[in-house]
Amino acid sequence: MKRIFIVEDDKNISTIIAFNIKAAGYEAVCEYDGLAALERLKSSHFDLLILDVMLPSLDGFSILKKLREFSDIPVIILSARAEEEDKLEGLSLMADDYMTKPFSPTELVARVDSLNRRVEMLSTKLQGAKISDEIEIGDFSLNLRRRTLVKRGIEIELTHVEFQIVEYLFS
Repeated sequence: MKRIFIVEDDKNISTIIAFNIKAAGYEAVCEYDGLAALERLKSSHFDLLILDVMLPSLDGFSILKKLREFSDIPVIILSARAEEEDKLEGLSLMADDYMTKPFSPTELVARVDSLNRRVEMLSTKLQGAKISDEIEIGDFSLNLRRRTLVKRGIEIELTHVEFQIVEYLFS
């Protein structure tokens, strides 16, 4: 059973999310504080993270930035911050998806399902292929360990999702 980590300081919203996640066949684990969430992410395994931005002690963007230093767990940001700048900030920090509140719990579960299917599909395809740490195609070089893409000696910055897509296409 896949473990979904829900980081949301509003306990009513967290309860609604957890109820729907469990109803969809997942295990739901909740945390209400930013620093505590980051510590749990360092010490426990989760298959997907649903992350609010406005949290006590450490905001969701800071969590995501620190998380990407040690994990590539899929992340869906779920936030009341609905401005384009906020969405771009979350996606630039390598969130896989960004939903705004108010939200449909059914849509959130559908996005969780979809993201999990993509991760499983990519994982299955990569396990079946023998790939070195670096793949070269034409002018491009993809380094899987450093998670970088280089074209003719110039590094191209990619978001987490963009890198996953390029990695899939290269495989």
